[in-house]
Amino acid sequence: MKSLVFLLAMIMASSAAAASLSGELRKWHKVTLSFDGPNSSESATPNPFTNYRLDVTFRHAASGKVYRVPGYYAADGNAANTSATSGDVWRVHFAPDETGTWTWNASFRSGSNVAMADLPDAGSSAGFFDGDSGSFPISATDKTGRDFRGKGRLQYVDKHHLRFAESGRYFMKAGVDAPENLLAYTDFDGEFKTDGREDDYVRPYTPHIQDWSNGDPVWQGSKGKGLIGAVNYLADQGLNAFSFLTMNIDGDDKNVYPYTSYGERLRMDVSKLDQWEIVFEHGTRNGMYLHFKTQETENELMLDSGNLGNQRKLYYRELIARFGHHLALNWNLGEEINGASLQQKQAWAQYFYDNDPYRHHLVIHNGATHYNMMGDASKLTGFSLQLNAYDFTDNFAMTKDYIDRSVAAGKPWVVATDEPGDSRYSLRPDSDPGTSHTDARKDALWGNIMAGGAGVEFYFGYALEQSDLTCDDFRSRHSFWPFCRTAVQFFENNDIPFDEMSNANSLVSNNGNNANRCLAKPGDAYIVQLRSGGSHTLNLSGQSGNFRVRWLDPRNGGALISGPTLSGGGTRNLGSPPDSTGSDWIALVESTSGGTPTNEAPVVSAGSDKSASLSGGTVSVTLNGSASDDGLPSGSTLTRTWSRVSGPAAVSFSSTTSASTSATFTAAGVYVLRLSASDGTLNSSDEVQVTITEGQPNNQAPQVTAGPDRSATLSSGSAQIPLAGSASDDGLPTGSTLAVSWSSVSGPASVTFSNAASSNSAATFSAVGTYVLRLTATDGSLSASDETTVVISSSGGGGTTVTVAAQDAFLQNGSNVNNADLRVENSSRKRISYLQFDTSGSSGPFTSATLTITQRGDVPSGKMQLRLFATSNNWNEATITGSNAPAKGAEVAAYYGDIPAGVALNFDVSSVVTAPGIYSFILDTDTSRDVTFASSENTLLSARPVLTTTGSGGAPANAAPVVSAGPDRSGSYRNEPVSIPITGSASDDGLPQGSTLSLSWTMVSGPAPVSFSPANAAATNATFNAAGSYVLRLSGSDGALASSDQMTIDVVADIIDNEIPTVSAGPDQAATLSGSAVSIALNGSASDDGQPAGSTLVTTWSRVSGPGAVTFADPASATTTATFSTAGTYVLRLTASDGELSESDEMSVVIEDAAPGGGSPVTFAATHDAYTENGSRFNSSLLRLENSSRKRIIYLQFDTRGVGAVTAPELKLTQSDDVSSGSMTLRLYAATSNSWTESTITGTNAPAKGPQLAVFTGDISKGKVLSFDVSSHVGAGAIYSFILEADSSSLDVSFASAENSATSARPSLIATSSAAGAAPLLPGAGAEDPGGFASMLSSIERDAAGQITLTASGTPGYTYAVQRSTDLIEWFPMGLAEADAEGRVRFEDSAPPQGSAYYRLTEP
Repeated sequence: MKSLVFLLAMIMASSAAAASLSGELRKWHKVTLSFDGPNSSESATPNPFTNYRLDVTFRHAASGKVYRVPGYYAADGNAANTSATSGDVWRVHFAPDETGTWTWNASFRSGSNVAMADLPDAGSSAGFFDGDSGSFPISATDKTGRDFRGKGRLQYVDKHHLRFAESGRYFMKAGVDAPENLLAYTDFDGEFKTDGREDDYVRPYTPHIQDWSNGDPVWQGSKGKGLIGAVNYLADQGLNAFSFLTMNIDGDDKNVYPYTSYGERLRMDVSKLDQWEIVFEHGTRNGMYLHFKTQETENELMLDSGNLGNQRKLYYRELIARFGHHLALNWNLGEEINGASLQQKQAWAQYFYDNDPYRHHLVIHNGATHYNMMGDASKLTGFSLQLNAYDFTDNFAMTKDYIDRSVAAGKPWVVATDEPGDSRYSLRPDSDPGTSHTDARKDALWGNIMAGGAGVEFYFGYALEQSDLTCDDFRSRHSFWPFCRTAVQFFENNDIPFDEMSNANSLVSNNGNNANRCLAKPGDAYIVQLRSGGSHTLNLSGQSGNFRVRWLDPRNGGALISGPTLSGGGTRNLGSPPDSTGSDWIALVESTSGGTPTNEAPVVSAGSDKSASLSGGTVSVTLNGSASDDGLPSGSTLTRTWSRVSGPAAVSFSSTTSASTSATFTAAGVYVLRLSASDGTLNSSDEVQVTITEGQPNNQAPQVTAGPDRSATLSSGSAQIPLAGSASDDGLPTGSTLAVSWSSVSGPASVTFSNAASSNSAATFSAVGTYVLRLTATDGSLSASDETTVVISSSGGGGTTVTVAAQDAFLQNGSNVNNADLRVENSSRKRISYLQFDTSGSSGPFTSATLTITQRGDVPSGKMQLRLFATSNNWNEATITGSNAPAKGAEVAAYYGDIPAGVALNFDVSSVVTAPGIYSFILDTDTSRDVTFASSENTLLSARPVLTTTGSGGAPANAAPVVSAGPDRSGSYRNEPVSIPITGSASDDGLPQGSTLSLSWTMVSGPAPVSFSPANAAATNATFNAAGSYVLRLSGSDGALASSDQMTIDVVADIIDNEIPTVSAGPDQAATLSGSAVSIALNGSASDDGQPAGSTLVTTWSRVSGPGAVTFADPASATTTATFSTAGTYVLRLTASDGELSESDEMSVVIEDAAPGGGSPVTFAATHDAYTENGSRFNSSLLRLENSSRKRIIYLQFDTRGVGAVTAPELKLTQSDDVSSGSMTLRLYAATSNSWTESTITGTNAPAKGPQLAVFTGDISKGKVLSFDVSSHVGAGAIYSFILEADSSSLDVSFASAENSATSARPSLIATSSAAGAAPLLPGAGAEDPGGFASMLSSIERDAAGQITLTASGTPGYTYAVQRSTDLIEWFPMGLAEADAEGRVRFEDSAPPQGSAYYRLTEP
């Protein structure tokens, strides 16, 4: 010991200099202390992550605030850039929340697993900087805008929303939940990129490199631009949150974890975590809330089998130490958590609460409901909600359910919807949005908000491009993000007390979960969501004063639009929305408090987008911004500021504080400039894009038109139509040639082109139907295309032909306008529309003719009178003006009424259109209102003007009905029938004459019957009684021909209410045989939550292992008796099942022989165990065995010294986790060397195989115990090592290791000692042996009263510490014993335990 004391003194003497301080010394900024400590490495022994602990206590005397902040090992202190794995830097981050002087004091401890110890004085001083102290000054923050360092820490304040500590404003979230593997990034360090585990999911975020700006962070020269650019893009879109898993080992991706390798659990990859921090810090500075998802369902029980053991504690501590200083984040205990017990989840939450100095927001994601964690049952402060409805219609109700339940439990939860929609699609990409963008806006984003929720993160599904696992381009949903920005700015720019508001749907008319909704602070403020527009009422009964109404357009954003003023005291009409009255709108209704208005944010416009070309290396652009304010607060002054948001180079402004200014650019590229305005309390901003090009022209894409839509009739089985397309180009790139090509986009049969490479070609058709043809032009660098529609009808003079307008335009006060619109108005602007149709290719005469136009664009604010006139054909859409337009002929048809958005108006023109030919019409109005219809140039093909004619010639051929089952759907199932609407469609040609189209829905496949209501209509409701995947078919028949179409509906089991039963088998026991048998009482217990409804909890006792049979008096009762007839160690299991979920617990029973003498059973725990996989070490709670492409070998070591010779030794292993699923052959070998440890063994230093000791062949089922006879190898007390291998096969199996949480399942070596009553006295450690342990002899005696006397021979005058164990795993101090003058050591245990007891002498 003298030499050990001297060494410690030398270490203490080498204490390092004071810590280095870095970071901006401002409130809410990251301040870093770096210490020079012991030189170590990621792979060093002792482990720097587990066996050292840095904590720094920060104090602020003026406020009395004290924070104990955990630190971490930082390698060389610059690992993000150097990829260092070693060094002597130890570091702590702190985010001060007060100005003035802060003092600090460092604690640096060492010892086995000291980092995971709970007590502050655990371990011993590690020297160096232990006890060092210092101070630093903190000034006020100077940050503004999105930067969270200007807003303060986001805190839970016993409300349903989080509040910024500096600004006092509350937070509404809108961000991305995908990709969940955001951190699977090419530019991060680590072996994950090339380890063969889902490497395809690792991505570079190349599409976002363009979003990186000069001055943004990088590492190792130029790495990081893709992911940093992605954060920039999200922030620029107005989003304020992103989410990520920090560990997905065994999950869908397998590329994200903090460790040095996939199999490691106690050593961190320092450089990778430092690179994570660079991204997170950039997010904080750009106003991005960080959603840390710490695990997922596939690995929720991986660390310490779900318990709060050393692996899990270290993982949580490292997250807190490295990233807890960030201001806006939540710790999510896990995604889809459904396997952990309530006690385990409570322990996880408690650890974060106890060790996160800032007490960040703490949530869990549903798998189970976690209702039982509400209130005081856990430290959770909120919930992360995952849903399943494809159209997001379950969001409002489920958000409100969790909010209401949490209030009832006594602690309001902050409830965010962090994964809305179904698992397959959810928020779909712009390339295939379906209705998801509209549905998500109405019912995900605003559905959560109107329920009182804290906001939404959007999930991308797995079935389409840019999915939850593959997304590397957030522009894939670019058209959706403005909806989020509008919602966030609505709350940021207006003084709305949403933190004090709760759902009050009953106050608004036509309300419901998925109808109109209301969020209210009655008498003060109301937010009303008109989900489908219209005119509705708000109940202001009992409220006094006046209320102003202002409208927010959630689809297009913009400033609030003033509406009517309402008086309290009754139910009042909100009036109609400003426009698009059939679309969703948000009404903000506020009390004017006797005429004193609420301060509103400034109204800002940055002006229209600009472009310019460099001249002489520079160019100036005039910016015509504007900013106005309401003059509040009283006496305030409106300030304006221009800034550069993004762009390739710096921008100089002639005046940064004037709304109208000029900006000077020196480099080509795309710039985003921001005009901000502030009244001192509220801020707002707007952005303008400026495109700067080089002094020479840029290549432009070709200009292409495919010509007008056409129709024709089959003649002798074919029809040919001339195609009059055109294409032009700018001649760039220099020397390029414009090439054109025709192709068929869609149609029932192939199309033949006379010359597909000529814009003027002819197309030949051989089948009836509608075709879309595309003309594409390319200059070799850029390309463009246009499409035309061709309708081919059947021969015989009959049937219906649809002809698209060949010419159409409108005149505005006599001027020609030829674009995608047809406008009609009769006010100061006289607008008249002209249309012409060519039916020459149709068969006549006609029995009917209908002209159809579809509303697109402006919707009239009231009823209109439209009149349709016939006219001559001597006009052209390109040249028509007021001076050459044809005159009106006879009035053919008229319409009077409302014209809602998207409506199609039909005019009967049968009186004029009677035979094939060319027909022209004039559309005019008597009304001063205006309306817009789609023209033949409109991008929406289905909205273009058409003339539908029906011929009266010979009988046309009957065609089969056209049937569509509609898009695939998904829904949620919660143990009760679920009804899902289906929007199929079907049409027919009316043939045979007099026939009726009949429809029927049927189930093609699925796990349970489906009922349809009605079953004979295209649009129906399907009701499902079980979760699963269903294929449904819609069939249509005209009595002669039939056709059908199919669609798939995935019915997903919704939130699992049922919880796993809670089971305890009771304490381990021991007994002695009396005669031939002995019985002991088993005091187990089991409880359940009563789910599924009507279930009964069933309990069962069983024997897992043991040398003999066990008889249970009542195996179905948790409390019963068990009878044993053979001495040995038994493992008994109590299992409880509710019919759906089951759980079990085990206990050990040691039965001793009654007869004295003959030796005592001794059980040895493994001192080292691990396995290698293709040579790599794995030291965890499992030992895995396999011999296929993965070669897994198990190594075990036992220490039997101190017991003398043993007989009948058996090595026992217990199956855990993976079963073999078939017969395997296992071979146990003696190892040729003991010079290995579980923490260092690899394929290159592992011991070689010695003689084969035992063989097992058979199936290895769950919980099976394997016993190997090792008597040929184990005899005298010594250290023994073993190697276990499997014969070659595709099967694998795993066993519990010495680190497994199931104590009874750990590897053991069981033998009988050669001397009665002998117990192991384990030798001391070290080369010196002053206590004489190596030569010590001992004996143990038990007297008639049961007292045990321990006698040993030691060193005269030496003092020994006596310890006792019942399992050779946990040792407890019993006292001290001093050897007398002759070296005799004597110790008495007056109260020994029942059964076996083991004693050892150690150094005190």
